[in-house]
Amino acid sequence: MTWLAHQGLDPFTAPAWLWVSVVEAVVIVFASIGLWRSVRWISRGALAGSVAVAVLGVALMGNVWVHYLPTVGSAVDVAVGKGPVHETSLVRVHAMKQRASVLSQGVTFVLPRSSQDPFAARTEYVYVPPAWFADGTGPTDVFLMMGGVINTPRDWIVSGGAIDTANNYARTHGGRAPIMVFVDTTGGLSNDTECVNGPRGQAETHIVAGVPQRLHSALGATGATGPLRFVPVGWSMGGTCAITLAARHPHLFERFVAISPDRAPNSGGNTAATVRGLYGGKYSELASHDPVAIFSGAATAPRFRHVKALLAAACTQRPCASAPESKSVTALATAAQRGGVSVTTLYQPGRHNWSFAAAVFRNVLPWLSSGPARNAGK
Repeated sequence: MTWLAHQGLDPFTAPAWLWVSVVEAVVIVFASIGLWRSVRWISRGALAGSVAVAVLGVALMGNVWVHYLPTVGSAVDVAVGKGPVHETSLVRVHAMKQRASVLSQGVTFVLPRSSQDPFAARTEYVYVPPAWFADGTGPTDVFLMMGGVINTPRDWIVSGGAIDTANNYARTHGGRAPIMVFVDTTGGLSNDTECVNGPRGQAETHIVAGVPQRLHSALGATGATGPLRFVPVGWSMGGTCAITLAARHPHLFERFVAISPDRAPNSGGNTAATVRGLYGGKYSELASHDPVAIFSGAATAPRFRHVKALLAAACTQRPCASAPESKSVTALATAAQRGGVSVTTLYQPGRHNWSFAAAVFRNVLPWLSSGPARNAGK
């Protein structure tokens, strides 16, 4: 239960059928183990099949809860290892840019690796909108897309629908949309870095230096000269990353979007575990990575007066602002405003899952382009 809570998943919000399927799977597994030696091979095949079906049932019910794979098609793509839609080579991206190709939708390519990036990242992807190929010389927003603790860099594509959202936005805005980098924040399926430099990897350096340098190098070869404006966009742990990185590096990030963030980076649910796991036992690192402490210390300074933020919280109760996730967002928003940040908050009905993250992201693009997003309720 504690582990689930740390992932932002409240066990009490799980559908009843998930727990039924878990109990059934446990019973079937232990029954199969008990019967294995006493039955013939054909019966063993039936037992193995029963276990597989039971495990699949748990996986399906779990997906109903977290909405990790929103469609059958996305599940099939993951199962067969299919890459993001319209993935192409960087060589082809260069050629299309040189031809000033007119495209109906954006293009995705793999971000080249660099020996200068100290973080052992998995494959990261870049989405480039149609208008960039025809122009691309003016200032261009680059969203750094970050997911939860249990993640792959593809999650915002598969589960969050980010590329579909960007393409839909581009169709009604002359092909314009942000570039998006689908960042690996953990280097492993459940390596909880919280985007800090520590025993679990140099995640912060990777995000604030490694990824931008690699993107500049990749796109610079196309002849594009416009400046890139980086915008951290994160959900769950990624939301905590977004606000923490913006607080620590306001000279790099003038805007950020934090969806369902924790109040501060944490690992294991208590201070001792966080200090040991994230900072190698250095308690002095706590305050320097605490957004509330950073913003509060800047109340009379101009460091954050150019920064614009959107913070969003999901809730399953009324009033929405009294929900635990909403209280974290309120504390962060209050501190950020006192520090000079221009803050928009969204308190929307929903759960801590990818469906909520995707819905908020659909609202983020207009907010970044033309003003505050519509607040769906408190």
